[in-house]
Amino acid sequence: MLEQEYYNEDKYDYEYRKELNMSDELAIKRDEETGLVVMDIPSEFEGIGSEQLGADDRTVPWFKILQGGSPEIKSANSRVEGAQPGMFYNSATGDLFSGDEGVEITICTTERKFVEYTPKDKGNDFVGKHEPGSPVVREAEAHSKLNDIWPIERPNKNRIVDTRYLYVLVGDCLEPAVMAISSSKLKNFKNSYKEKMSIYHRCRVKNSNGDKVKPPLCMIRFIVKSFDDVGKGEDFSNLKMFFAVDDNINKSIRSFDDPIVKLGIQVAEDFNNSNIQVDYAEERVDSDEVIDVKVFE
Repeated sequence: MLEQEYYNEDKYDYEYRKELNMSDELAIKRDEETGLVVMDIPSEFEGIGSEQLGADDRTVPWFKILQGGSPEIKSANSRVEGAQPGMFYNSATGDLFSGDEGVEITICTTERKFVEYTPKDKGNDFVGKHEPGSPVVREAEAHSKLNDIWPIERPNKNRIVDTRYLYVLVGDCLEPAVMAISSSKLKNFKNSYKEKMSIYHRCRVKNSNGDKVKPPLCMIRFIVKSFDDVGKGEDFSNLKMFFAVDDNINKSIRSFDDPIVKLGIQVAEDFNNSNIQVDYAEERVDSDEVIDVKVFE
């Protein structure tokens, strides 16, 4: 009798759960355009359980252009199937993107740092990052100018690499990633990057009051593409940046109400408030990168 009661109860529970799982009311619905889950969550439950999560609990993945020496290609432990030089790789999703076709990115915010690495014969390891004009950078610049060395290095032979970090959303992925643009390899990128940023800084939109205002950077859609380049007699993959639609900024502006824009603003605020932790040591200068000319001045 007890066994029969248990069986009936278990069967009822199974049928009940099966009915719930098939219910349209409980099905997860997504916005067709953005892929975002559509769900009414009461404000008092927003983010509950994450109150104690800080910067040390979050890390930002990398979005990178692959070189021949990149671990995703060369390393037996880190090799990614199908990876080739010139492709773009998002470590958050494991996705590879064709360099020729390019990939759309949303730039949430940027920063400039001078990144210190040990010499190649001592591991090429990440040491730290320094502010422009800091004592370490001034020391390296003076030492390198005196000895005609480029890229600049400290007296202990550690290299200092001028680097732009772009905090981006890649394609349809809603997980932010960081893109490191260093002076060690992407010598031609400065032209398209500076050109696009100059156009953006002049860009204005009219608000409902008729005032002209600069839109948030994350409202602009960009595309990055790679191409084969040569520096100091060595082949490597370089990249260029374009506005996403006809390389025209006015055609490439999103609506302020676009969920991607809202997310981009949040990423920028999180970064500015130090709520985003980047594992800079994870991203090394690849062993075959070409050291050629100064990129960012």
